[in-house]
Amino acid sequence: MEGFSVEDAARLLEGTLAALEWVTERVPEELHHYAPRALSGEEKWGVAMNLAHLAAYEERLAAPVLEALAAGGDGTQAVPSGSEDWLKSDAERLSEQPLTAILDRLRPARARQVEAVRSFDDESFNRPVTPLWRRTGSDLDSAGWVAAKTIQHTWEHGNTIFQILLFVPR
Repeated sequence: MEGFSVEDAARLLEGTLAALEWVTERVPEELHHYAPRALSGEEKWGVAMNLAHLAAYEERLAAPVLEALAAGGDGTQAVPSGSEDWLKSDAERLSEQPLTAILDRLRPARARQVEAVRSFDDESFNRPVTPLWRRTGSDLDSAGWVAAKTIQHTWEHGNTIFQILLFVPR
């Protein structure tokens, strides 16, 4: 892998949020808090839970870690772990709110990440420093990887929201 570009990561963080907002605005209200079984035959999170999960993840995990990395740390003092399990109850509570309130929590968390990303140069952005995710074959991940993980995570949950908009019968 060539590495991550600060400018590309900032642009994609902003762009994936804009796409998420675009699709969310188009979901009919009756589907906001509906957890469909339809798409794959298994329980799926509804729009509100997908958004709330993203908001909790970004507010409490991704943004604090990127800010810690930008300040020269390794992120381990900023959060309990790189796992999403400890965020579940926060996301569940938040998912009971209207979608606009959930997006109002997500936007500043995303802005914090963009600001942190832009504080790096490309070299420091790609320096492996955080052990929080401990993926197979890698002991440390870079700030670039953490930002790319947020982009991937948005795409993953945004895809489910798109599926609800496009394929769940009303």
